[in-house]
Amino acid sequence: MSVRELVNALEHAIREALTETCPPHDPATCARSAHVRLVEALKRTRPGDRDLPGAARACLDAACEHLRYGELLEARLLLTAALGQLAPARSPSNGRSGLAERGRG
Repeated sequence: MSVRELVNALEHAIREALTETCPPHDPATCARSAHVRLVEALKRTRPGDRDLPGAARACLDAACEHLRYGELLEARLLLTAALGQLAPARSPSNGRSGLAERGRG
C-alpha cells in the first residue's frame, strides 16, 4: 500500500468515525462502531512507520482508547487533530519541501 493510499484510508476511517460519533446516535453503539473502524484502519499501518506522522498515530491510538470508554468528545477532538497531522503526509512531496525534491533548481 502506498503512502497516499494509507493516508486516504486513515482519513476515510477518521471521517466515518467522526460522523458516527455525532448526535443523535446511541453513544455506546457509536463508540464501539467507531473504535472497530479505527482499529481496522490502524492495522494497515506498521508500528514505527516513517510514512505515517507519529503525532497522527498517537492521536489515533488515544482516540481509540477514549472510544473504548465511550468518551466521544475526547475521541472527536483527537480524531480532528489526527486529520491535521495527516495533511503533510497527503501532499505529493510527502511533507518535504518542493525545492528539495527538485534539487533547488
